[in-house]
Amino acid sequence: MNSRSWRAYYLTQGSEPTLALFPIERIVFSGQSKFQRIEVVDFEELGRGLVLDGLIQAVESDEFIYHESLVQTALYNCSHPRKVVIVGGGDGGALREILRCKAVERATMVDIDRKVVDVSKKYLRRIHRGSFSDKKADVVIGDGREYLSRRRAAFDVIIVDITDPVPSGPALFLYSVEFYRLAKRALNSAGVLVTQASPYEGKQFMRVLRSLRSVFKTTLPFHAYVKTFADDWGFVLATDQPSLRSSSPENIDSWISKSVSGKNRYLTGSTYRANLAINPSAERRLREQVKPITDSEARRKVGLTETSSPWVYQ
Repeated sequence: MNSRSWRAYYLTQGSEPTLALFPIERIVFSGQSKFQRIEVVDFEELGRGLVLDGLIQAVESDEFIYHESLVQTALYNCSHPRKVVIVGGGDGGALREILRCKAVERATMVDIDRKVVDVSKKYLRRIHRGSFSDKKADVVIGDGREYLSRRRAAFDVIIVDITDPVPSGPALFLYSVEFYRLAKRALNSAGVLVTQASPYEGKQFMRVLRSLRSVFKTTLPFHAYVKTFADDWGFVLATDQPSLRSSSPENIDSWISKSVSGKNRYLTGSTYRANLAINPSAERRLREQVKPITDSEARRKVGLTETSSPWVYQ
């Protein structure tokens, strides 16, 4: 009788309509919070990762590509990034990157799901690296939108590190024009906001960009390929500054050397420039006319079935 070697795989969604299979060693934790399904998975080649509602959020092998791109792009383009707030970020990776910036005096993380934060503290130490207990850090369990709505000119940088807008999920109302308007009020006049914006070149990314352009004077779309997302991932920076800092590799390398503690694993002057590169096809798509995302549309998405696509803003 022939023996057969069996492997277990985790099935997750990439860019619609594709699916991705990743071989796993074990499920370390599986549970349900008030808001979402939470899993911590040991992948065979990728290391340990956090999965929310079946979508991979961060894994040890490449989360630094996502987090360094998201956070350091915003900090570089803010002249005085002293007070920073993260909306979401429950795995602690964004908080870790903020605390590496020498200019930061206070970093506040506001996440709605206490269970995600507690699970991350316990199981994702290689990602958060003790950032939750740093003396400069405040961890607030609550609604990030409601938290920002009570602040005026309180922050230099807002990092929006949230899940994709899964139907009825906790981030559904954190992509709208109305949310970006109240976030803008929570920034000082030279402040910077950056958000993850789903797969680059996708319709949802284009609508996030359009929504931010309707609120802020200056926007900067950028992207980085993240293997475990099975996609070229999109981000958007927004500010009322009339222009952004030079993107020359020399200037960026100098800033990283002087302003960031420790060594980056991904972002350099060269990779920063690569993140900004837009090919002609993508440039044409980004000029297409799409509607901004509104609260009224988000309300219509509430109650959709769990089998609905996570890319709800099409």
